[in-house]
Amino acid sequence: MTGKSQLSNTNKLIKTYKGATGLKTGSTSLALYNLSASATRDGLSLIAVIMKAPTTKIRFEEAAKLLDYGFNTFSFKEFGKKDDLVKTLTVNKGSSKTVDAVLNENCGTLIEKGKEKDVEQTISLEETVQAPIKKGQKLR
Repeated sequence: MTGKSQLSNTNKLIKTYKGATGLKTGSTSLALYNLSASATRDGLSLIAVIMKAPTTKIRFEEAAKLLDYGFNTFSFKEFGKKDDLVKTLTVNKGSSKTVDAVLNENCGTLIEKGKEKDVEQTISLEETVQAPIKKGQKLR
C-alpha cells in the first residue's frame, strides 16, 4: 500500500520572504514565541533570531525587519571561488617547472553597502617555491 505524507512548516517566512532558507520556530508559555530565520540574497546569508515575541505574527514581522535591515545595509564582496587560479609559480628543483596556486575555498567579506569601492584585493605570493610541493599545501 502506497501512502501519502505531507509536511507542514510553521515558519511563514518560507513562503513570504524573498530568499528565505529556513530554520526554526518555537513557543512555550514561559518563552512565548521564538524564531530563528535564515535568508540568502546575492551571496549574502543572514540569520535573525527573535525571542519572547508576544504573538506569532510579531515574531515573523520582527524577523523580516531584521533581515531587511541586514540586506539593505550590507553586501557580500566576493574575492574568488574555490579552485580559482590565483597565480602560477615557478618550482625550484621540482619535477615540474611550475605549479598553479588555487583557492582552497570560496572567499569574500561582508561590507557596508556603498563602501564596496573602498575594498582592495591584494595577493602576495613569492614568485618561486621550493620543491617538494604537495597538493593542498599552503603557499605563501
